[in-house]
Amino acid sequence: MTSAADAGRLMISRRVFATLALAFSSALMLILCHEPHDPIRALLVQLESAAERKDASAILSRLTPDFRCASGASRDDAASLLHRYFSAYETFRLDIYDVAVEREESRAVLRCRVDFCGKTRSFGGLNALLPPSAMYRFDLRLVLMGDRWSVREAHWEELSSSSAPAPASQMATQAKT
Repeated sequence: MTSAADAGRLMISRRVFATLALAFSSALMLILCHEPHDPIRALLVQLESAAERKDASAILSRLTPDFRCASGASRDDAASLLHRYFSAYETFRLDIYDVAVEREESRAVLRCRVDFCGKTRSFGGLNALLPPSAMYRFDLRLVLMGDRWSVREAHWEELSSSSAPAPASQMATQAKT
């Protein structure tokens, strides 16, 4: 009887081990798949994360000292703009799609679409002035400074919902329905 009980325990131990190994390897794969190994895509993830945390300093640390926006606005102007928007919204979320990178040795262009969804603060009618959602096309000019990519120029345009293609995940969902 002892050998049957031991065999039963061994079978359960193997099942538990197999389940834990599968869960661990699945978690590891998710982590590895979500952490970009490409330093330019890693920059994009860092900028997205900093924006969602409303961390203007983290964003500004990734802009070059001579940073310019399409409008000619400087790095200092960008800092003021970030602080105003971060103050105006209680929360917001960014979803980034259609990422394309054109890379040279020490320069790159990163293009992407950013979907924004946020909740404005209930103060002085901000909710009537600021959109709860919007879509933008970004064109970021990057330079390699030492071993780190930084944004030298940023150009963006707001997209209307009719001019923006649906993200691949939405298209797949729409195709199933």
